[in-house]
Amino acid sequence: MKSFNQYITEILDKPLKWREFIKTDNERKAEFDVGDYSYVIWIRLGNKRQAELLGEPRKAHLEFGLSAEGGVAKGNDDKHLVLNTGNAGAVFATVIDYTKYVIKQEKLKEILFSGKEKSRQKLYWAILKRMSKLGIIKGGLEKDGPNFVAHVDKVK
Repeated sequence: MKSFNQYITEILDKPLKWREFIKTDNERKAEFDVGDYSYVIWIRLGNKRQAELLGEPRKAHLEFGLSAEGGVAKGNDDKHLVLNTGNAGAVFATVIDYTKYVIKQEKLKEILFSGKEKSRQKLYWAILKRMSKLGIIKGGLEKDGPNFVAHVDKVK
């Protein structure tokens, strides 16, 4: 019989297929489905040239949320429903997988996660801990109010 930790690790190591539908210098967006639910992952990219000129790492801001349920589009007010769909493991794994993909392609060094609600902050913290365990994040994490900054290492 599998332990709880083995079970959770197995779930988090099986991302779903995502489809990237926006790829510009300023943003990347992908969507994926879990049963009747559709999700969007949005990564806003910092200005690459400006970061180079200032000698700073290029940064990105990550958001994700529920975009549709049973084919019915959801507005921004329904982002909190991510926690109530019963698919947290699949959602986490997929968000991590897409984020890792974008980090690799864009050679990002910092990712900002921000959540106003405590539940959203806990969700991001769980994702960041998993990314740290996978070796994507180095040098720890910084927390500033509702914001978390993850320092990124080379992605394997």
